[in-house]
Amino acid sequence: MNLRLSSDDPDVPTRCVIALGPVVKQDGVWLPYTLSLQSGERELVLADPEGEAVEGRCWLGLSPRDELALLAEGLDDLLSGRRTRWAFEPQEPNFSLEFEAVPEGYVVHAWVDAGNQRTDHFTWDAMGIRFFTTAQAVERFMMDGRAARAKIVVEV
Repeated sequence: MNLRLSSDDPDVPTRCVIALGPVVKQDGVWLPYTLSLQSGERELVLADPEGEAVEGRCWLGLSPRDELALLAEGLDDLLSGRRTRWAFEPQEPNFSLEFEAVPEGYVVHAWVDAGNQRTDHFTWDAMGIRFFTTAQAVERFMMDGRAARAKIVVEV
């Protein structure tokens, strides 16, 4: 399942896509992902490299910390007005999503920190995208996350 958050700019389409993989049980319960940031004709992809040793995995936690649920809760707080800014960063901090409410919608910053994969610590050296989106797009992103989580059965 893919979680997709898109800009509302038809001239230069920009989006953040989180493609979820199958559940992994290893020191907890995890959900591997590939993160794709696209702006116009350019794309930045964060994924675990095949066949290479990796320190910080591209995994979202499901247990004991349910990061899909935390993502949905934070977005719900944002959409309901309980927060005007919110940031999501997984336990394996290879990326972060930052949201800020503005009068017409939301400004989103999506950052990729590939250094964490190599060094096992968040380096704060990042590449990313910034875009404007609507409340409806953020709500779809939130609902996609909830739907993905509802489909996952985890036997601990």
